Amino acid sequence: MKNSHESGWLEFLFPDKLEKGLLYFCAKGKKGAEDIINSKTIVKVNGKLMPIEGMKGVFGKCVQVTEEGDLPENTVMSISLPTHAKNILITHVMGI
Repeated sequence: MKNSHESGWLEFLFPDKLEKGLLYFCAKGKKGAEDIINSKTIVKVNGKLMPIEGMKGVFGKCVQVTEEGDLPENTVMSISLPTHAKNILITHVMGI
C-alpha cells in the first residue's frame, strides 16, 4: 500500500437482522471516539460511504455509525483507519 492514505480494511458481517439497525465501533482509550472522528477514519455500510463528520461519539470510546432504522440481513460494516492513526486500536463492534 505504498503512498496510500489507508492502512487497509476491517470488515464485519452482521448476518442476522438487527433489531434497531444501529451499528457502533469502539477504540481503546477514554477518548477513543474523539480520536476516531478526528482521524478522518473511512467507514462504509454495505458499500455506502458514511460521513465521519455526521457520526457521534457515545460511551466515550465508541462511534455510532448509523441512526436507528432498517438494515438488511448480512449487513457489512467496513472500517479503514488512515495511515497516520497509529495510536487508534479498534477493540470491538456492536450491532443492535
